[in-house]
Amino acid sequence: KDQLGVFNKDYFNYYLNQYNLSEKELVKINKDLLINNLFLQALNINNYAPQTITENILKKRDTVRRAIIYEFDSSGILFQDKINDEDIKKKYQEVKNTLLTPEKRSISIIKIDRISLSKEINIDEKKVRDFYESNIDFYSSKETRTIYQPIFQSENKAKDFVQKINNGHNFFKILKESNIEKEKILLKNVEKIDLPEDIGKEVFSLKKGQITNIYKSAFGYKLLFVDNINNNSKKSFKDVKKSIIKDFTKEELSNKLYNTANIIFERYLETKDLELSLNNTKVIRNDFQDVSLNELNYIYDEVDIGINKDELSKYIFNLKIKELSDSIEDKNNDIYFIYLNKIKEEKIKSFKEAKNEVVDIIYKEKRNKLAKIEAEKFLLLTKSNSHLNYKNKIFKSVETDWLSLDNRTEDKTDLQLKQIIFNNNLGQF
Repeated sequence: KDQLGVFNKDYFNYYLNQYNLSEKELVKINKDLLINNLFLQALNINNYAPQTITENILKKRDTVRRAIIYEFDSSGILFQDKINDEDIKKKYQEVKNTLLTPEKRSISIIKIDRISLSKEINIDEKKVRDFYESNIDFYSSKETRTIYQPIFQSENKAKDFVQKINNGHNFFKILKESNIEKEKILLKNVEKIDLPEDIGKEVFSLKKGQITNIYKSAFGYKLLFVDNINNNSKKSFKDVKKSIIKDFTKEELSNKLYNTANIIFERYLETKDLELSLNNTKVIRNDFQDVSLNELNYIYDEVDIGINKDELSKYIFNLKIKELSDSIEDKNNDIYFIYLNKIKEEKIKSFKEAKNEVVDIIYKEKRNKLAKIEAEKFLLLTKSNSHLNYKNKIFKSVETDWLSLDNRTEDKTDLQLKQIIFNNNLGQF
C-alpha cells in the first residue's frame, strides 16, 4: 500500500522482487499466518480448549525429530548440446508474459539550496545586543555552594562533632570516625533560595571550610559544612555574540527554507508548471532518466537525500505524470520535492531482448528434469534397500540436528522441509 493505504501495483511488485517472493508464496505465507492467528484468538476468547486438543497441540509442539535429507542439485550441470532457435521461439511464446521490461520513470529531484539561502542572511548586531540584554539572566550564573549536611540522632552528638571541628580536627576525618558516608550527605551547586531562609542566610555568609550552627529538623540535629564556593558570574556580550548570531542564523535559514518550499508548492498548485514554480528560487535540480524500482541506488550517488530506499520508491512510484510531490524533509532538515516527468510502461520483451533469458529457462528446466529423474531412481532403490550404494555427482545427503516445528532448536532448516519431516512416519522416505 502507499502512504494513503491505497494498493499500488508497482510497489507491490517491488516488494516481491526485493524479498524474492512470488505472489503464490506470499499468499501462502499470509494464509498460514491468518489461520494460526485465528486459532490462537479462538483459544484466547473461549479461554478453554478440550483436553484432547490441548494435549495434541503440546505433544506436536514438544516433539523433535532428526532426519537425513537427500538432495539432488543439478544447478552446476553444463549441457553440451545447443538449443535451436525453433525451440527457443516456442518456449518464448509459452513464457513471454512473464518476461517484462520494468516500468521506468524519469524524475527531477529538487533540493532547496541552503548554502545559497544562507548567503542572503545578515544578522544585525543591534538585534543581537538587544537579545543579549533582554536575556541577561540566561547568560548569568548565581553564586552556588557545595555543602555537606551531616545529621545526628541527638543534640549532644552534634555538639561533640562541632567541638572537634573547633579544636582543629579535619571535617572529613571526623565524618569517617563517626561512620558517616560523605557521598550521602553531599549537596552540590546549592543556591541560597534552595535552603530555608535562616539556614540559607547563614550558609551564604560563611567562608570556605566553615560550619553553621546546629539546627533541629524532623530527622534529627544537623549542621552544614561549606566545602566550596562558586561565585556568581556573567558572560560578556563578546563571549556570547557568536553563539547568538549562530542561533539567529539557524532560525532565519529555517524560515527561508520553509518559505521557499511553500512558494514552490503554492505556485505549482496554481500553474501545474514546474518551471514557473521554480522561477527565481534558490534550488538544486537533478534529473534522472529511466529510473526503475531495482535501480534506485545510483540516485544516492548524485543526491544526498536523507530518506531510505523504501520511502524514496514510494514517492517516485506513487506520482502521476507531471505531478509534484509534497515537500520531503530529511533527517538533516533539508527539503526536497520530486517531480515525475514521464513514464515508460512495462512491456513484454521482444524475442531478441529475451532470448538469453529463455535459453536459461530451458536449461533450468532440463536440469530440474535431470534431478527429478535421479531422485526417482534413488527412491526406487530405497524399496529394495540398495540406495546406500547410490552415487552421483549431483547427489548428497545431510543429516540434520534435532528439529522442532518451531525455531526453538534451530532456525536454519527450511519450513517446508520441516513440514515434510514431521508429516512422514519414522523410517519412511
